[in-house]
Amino acid sequence: MQDGRFGVNQVAPLVKENCVAVAINGHMLYWLAKTDGQDGDFIKANRHPSGGNCFVLTTPSGKKLAGGNGGGGAREALNTGLKNWKLLTDEERKALPAGKEVKPPEADRCTPPVGGLILRSFARNLKKNERGELATITKADLKDKVLYPDWNPIYTEPAHFNVWLTEAEWKSLIPADPKKGATFPVPDAIQKRLFRYHLVNGTFGLPGSWSLEQIRTGTLTLTVEQVSPTLRMRLQGTALLTTDADPAKSQRGYDSRLSGVLTYDPQKKAFTRFDMIAIGDYWGGDYEGGRFKRPGRTPLGISFELVGGDNAVDRVPPLVHMDREQQYRAYFAAEKQR
Repeated sequence: MQDGRFGVNQVAPLVKENCVAVAINGHMLYWLAKTDGQDGDFIKANRHPSGGNCFVLTTPSGKKLAGGNGGGGAREALNTGLKNWKLLTDEERKALPAGKEVKPPEADRCTPPVGGLILRSFARNLKKNERGELATITKADLKDKVLYPDWNPIYTEPAHFNVWLTEAEWKSLIPADPKKGATFPVPDAIQKRLFRYHLVNGTFGLPGSWSLEQIRTGTLTLTVEQVSPTLRMRLQGTALLTTDADPAKSQRGYDSRLSGVLTYDPQKKAFTRFDMIAIGDYWGGDYEGGRFKRPGRTPLGISFELVGGDNAVDRVPPLVHMDREQQYRAYFAAEKQR
């Protein structure tokens, strides 16, 4: 600490040492208020005037101690909040009595399906190096304002999202009588969900989605490569996603190839591997004609891997507003709802 302020690299360890860190979707506080506490009392009492992208310290019972925005705001909030915490009585530091917690229906929609499968997804903007090979974009590359207009260094990093499959859906990927060399399509519900909600460029912030009609072409197939002792299948496919039927006229698009490997253990009755990657040309910004677009078509890579769901970050809902019934239903009916 120096002059009452914390350095950026000191915020995280101090939060870890003194607080219980919780990340809350504050993009739309109206809906957020419906997902926490009795009629959202906890959120309403602790919301920051600016809404999202803020840092707030509270007591376990919900009394606000301090709040701020951005890196400097976080340091200030932590500094002030810890001082205010020391001024509280022992009673004020206690959590709500047992039995007073409220679990609204929206909370269930933010919980992975029982018996379901969770994939971790990473989306990353890429470039071609001098040999024409795919490579990561560096901060030094951002000096070129023609190739990278309006870019923040964070856009050079991968963005993390989750994919949810129900128990019935992941079981539908297992052939009843697998034969080596046999090929069959991935069920339409899974294909459409991956295409619409997970082949998107979420590296610029809140990800959008594709409508059904914007899937111009798309196929995913599984080929059995090994039957015993574990079932191993090769995944292959392509997807062309554009905002206009004519790709040349589209403000935004993604023309990708998909490949992967799935391994199912019949003894464990579970998938032990679900690796998939999408590589292709992306064009446009975060939304139609939006910010951060690069000139021409540029490479975008999206990877997927199986996770157990034991960590809190691996249980984050796939959609920003998964608590809304309409979006929840649309996600699990991507092959039907536009």
